[in-house]
Amino acid sequence: MTIGEWESRRIMDTRSIITVAKHKTGDKEPATLVLQEDIGELMERYYRLRLRLGYSRTNFFVTNRSEKVVKIYDDVNKTFGARLSATLFRRMVETEGRDHDAATSSGVAKALQHSEDTASRYYRVPDAAEAIRRQGNLDRVEHTALLKSYVDKHFEDFFPLIAHSPFPKTETAIDKIKESDIMIDYPSAAIDMDYIIKLQDRYDATLLAERVDVLAELVKLAGFDRANVSNYAIIDVAKKKKVHFFLNNLRYRRKILNKVLAKIKKGE
Repeated sequence: MTIGEWESRRIMDTRSIITVAKHKTGDKEPATLVLQEDIGELMERYYRLRLRLGYSRTNFFVTNRSEKVVKIYDDVNKTFGARLSATLFRRMVETEGRDHDAATSSGVAKALQHSEDTASRYYRVPDAAEAIRRQGNLDRVEHTALLKSYVDKHFEDFFPLIAHSPFPKTETAIDKIKESDIMIDYPSAAIDMDYIIKLQDRYDATLLAERVDVLAELVKLAGFDRANVSNYAIIDVAKKKKVHFFLNNLRYRRKILNKVLAKIKKGE
């Protein structure tokens, strides 16, 4: 990016849209950067300092000796102890993008300029609205990944582990996440049914052992022992005692039945 490209940036709402002509895949299409207000303000502060070095070198980012920055990832890795590279970064974004709908995945690919077909058909500088739309696809992927990470870390705050309580219905679970304060930080995050199913699997898997103990005790209290217990008897008891939801998750139904059956037959 050059000084001139920063000076020629466009402003939409509070966001800055910068068009960069010369870059790795510049033969396909100029790159567009969409910066939020806080980053834009930091860039402007840097720009004011950068002007002190003059225009002898047009690169926006330069070293203290006014040399071109050529190994930015090496500098980042050295400073923060990371192992980041351009290839790794793009791969991370692409991988996260695969979990989204076709339109979002396509938008992410376009933003990363990985589609030869798209590049050949849209060989032009995107206008501000198009740049914002593309950035929206990237934001959706990033926000979704960060939100899921937060939910995973605070899982029990969202879904308290109670053996006698079923996991919330899909719509309720989605609302529980979307109505939480964390959505303020990640407003573009997408929560779909597939993700909720994964959360339910985690919930049911975590409570499996406790539910086996509960159901085994109920079966024994119903008069079943090693001589007459069966899967049908266990299912019938679960229905009568209104804990049939223990067996609703097909991923774990067989495992629960087998474990309850084994406990009864062993006299535990």
